Parts: sequence; C-alpha cells; structure tokens
Amino acid sequence: MDQRPIGLIKSICEEFCDCVLVDASMGSFLVYIKKRYYQPLSSRLGQLEVVELFKNKRDNRYVVLYQAMELVDDIIQFEDDDFEDFEDDDLDW
Repeated sequence: MDQRPIGLIKSICEEFCDCVLVDASMGSFLVYIKKRYYQPLSSRLGQLEVVELFKNKRDNRYVVLYQAMELVDDIIQFEDDDFEDFEDDDLDW
C-alpha cells in the first residue's frame, strides 16, 4: 500500500492534535484534539477525502476516528459477480 497519503494525513493531524494513533493497514486515524481545532482539521482532511467515522466529546476535547477513503478502495475490492446477484433477483411480492 502506498504510504504517502498516510504520511500526509498523519502530519496534518499532528499539527492540530495532542495524540494521533495510526492504523496504516486500514488507513484509519484516531485523534485527540482540542475543540477549537476540530473544525479546521476536519476541513483539511475533507479535502483529502478523509471521512469522520466516530466522534466523542470529552471535556473541551474530541476523540475522533477518521478513515482515508482513497485507501479503502485499495483494501475493499468487489467482484463483478457481486453486483449481478442483486440484478438477477426476481422477487414476486
């Protein structure tokens, strides 16, 4: 897997966050961030196609789990047969 997007996202998170945990195999990032930095960080990550999966407020800080969607496409691959299964269903209601 290409490590460049992970390194870029991690460095952006480290600019704003007190703590950054990275799961490089899945392209996910768990951050502990002050409330005032949450919106700027989310905006920058959104430009890189990073989505927020979970957010929990703790005092004046957030614990947030982000997922890099570019990396998910590399991990999850569907076969053409999977889509044909849904089209061939003839259900009589």
